[in-house]
Amino acid sequence: MISKDLMIVLILVVVSFGIYANSLQGDFVWDDTTLFIKHADLWKWSNLKYLLTAQDNLFGKNDNAFYRPLPNLTFLLDRTIWGQNPFGYHLTNIVFHVLSTVTVFLIAGELFGSLYAGIVAGLLFAIHPIHTEVVAWVNGRNNAISGLFYLLAFYFYVRYRNRNEIGMFLLSLLSFACSLFSKEYALTFPLIMLAYEVSYFSENSLIKKHLKRLGTLWLPYLLIIAGYVLIRFLVLPVHGAINMQLETLWFRILTVPKIVLIYLKLLLLPTGQNILHNVSVIRNPFTLEFLFQIAGLSVLIFLWGWSHKKSKGAFFCLGWILVTLLPVLNIIPLSYVTSFLADRYLYLPSAGFCMLLAFFLNRILNFTHMKSSSAWRCLAVFPLLVALEVYGFETIKRNVVWRNELTLWQHTVEQSPRNFRARCNLSIALHAAGRMEDALREANEAVRLNPDHDTPNFIQGQILFDTGMFDQSLTALHKALQINPNHTDALNLSGSIHFRTGRFDEAIRLFKRSIQTNPMRFKSNYMLARIYEAKGDREKALDFYGASRRYARTPRQEKAAQKKIRTFEKK
Repeated sequence: MISKDLMIVLILVVVSFGIYANSLQGDFVWDDTTLFIKHADLWKWSNLKYLLTAQDNLFGKNDNAFYRPLPNLTFLLDRTIWGQNPFGYHLTNIVFHVLSTVTVFLIAGELFGSLYAGIVAGLLFAIHPIHTEVVAWVNGRNNAISGLFYLLAFYFYVRYRNRNEIGMFLLSLLSFACSLFSKEYALTFPLIMLAYEVSYFSENSLIKKHLKRLGTLWLPYLLIIAGYVLIRFLVLPVHGAINMQLETLWFRILTVPKIVLIYLKLLLLPTGQNILHNVSVIRNPFTLEFLFQIAGLSVLIFLWGWSHKKSKGAFFCLGWILVTLLPVLNIIPLSYVTSFLADRYLYLPSAGFCMLLAFFLNRILNFTHMKSSSAWRCLAVFPLLVALEVYGFETIKRNVVWRNELTLWQHTVEQSPRNFRARCNLSIALHAAGRMEDALREANEAVRLNPDHDTPNFIQGQILFDTGMFDQSLTALHKALQINPNHTDALNLSGSIHFRTGRFDEAIRLFKRSIQTNPMRFKSNYMLARIYEAKGDREKALDFYGASRRYARTPRQEKAAQKKIRTFEKK
């Protein structure tokens, strides 16, 4: 006979898996293509040390201040099991979300002492549309893993505080460490512990004793944080620090109320989801827009404080939302941000939101139990049914958007037609699909929207090159290099055009500039070797073929260089 709790867990597993089942048909999109297709051969166990000590973007061009090794280990396991089949990677993401859903159910049941509240919180978390970016995008996994272990760390902590089980405390510490090594947002966990203590023990006459004990309980977590910081410093010694961008700090602070309110709106009514939200920065505090926003945030903080005496459950859930929003408000700037907002940043805050809704619905249900009319009981369940239907429909629909590069960027351009990055990415997707005319149109629009950025000019040059319009391509690439003289891809492509058109000296100059920018570029060395081979300079050609073999990043590149070297050795 299956117990009631196990039956509920099975239902939550089926719902949370089923709602994302259509994402299993999705391709690799956005950063996934760089990580798992372009650099597929680098995901191997012989590279384990690198994968566990590299910066977050691994093979990206930009250094960043993020260190997240645990997700890389899961990607390596996926690569071992599934190869380049995106199905398995999506499946792993869904599994993490299913486990998070069950954990939210357990936390809500523990906090509110109500099976109904646990079920409601779990169901809402399972199907909330704001999670699609985390679950349907493979590289959104760091949010899913960090979120899962964050939730587990809190659940085990609550179990320890309520039952004094030392094993639960040790599991909380382990889970916290896993969360922290998945994403830096776990640094807020001690504040969640504080919010829990204030919420559930503040009325106790021994509050000072409890808070002193909290200081003792904090110590192991703080030691884990210290260990994380030390390891991070050792593996990211050059770019491990965050650029505070002090020149924009005041504007970022002024924009905080706006960001908080937008995030709350997305939690309650998750419409207008977008991979690249357009948010204007507040620069003047003496505008009606800012005054309304600061008033809205003030009301929220007042209600939070007022709820402390009225309802410890509501106080804690609101505290959870506000605390977990802190790292993503851009007060401390995110590295190379393209927007203040991202749907994926709401994965953890949404847990508090879902528990808050469950708390209120549970209160309504308890109130209706005092009524004899069945109409009252139906009234208590009706809001939940509506929310589940609306959220579920939106989630399934949003999963389709993440199906492939074209659907993703077409939808993004529809949502943000004036976002040049969205236009650039749509242009790349159209180019990959062979729709060259449409790709060029989008690239031209991206250049029009932001003519002073190197990326749209380079993309425009790449498409023109692939359609055989070399002179027009050189014009676009020249503009990209005027903006960014160290754009190695633009240098290499310009060099390739001059090589194809027989202008060897100019091609050599450009490829050497590329090597000065990045000496370990395979393509720059390989192309220089080809040019010198064409000019009949055997010695220089052999030197650069040797360099290209040393800097080969894939077996295919190494094989191409080795073949050329052997050819030279036979002559």
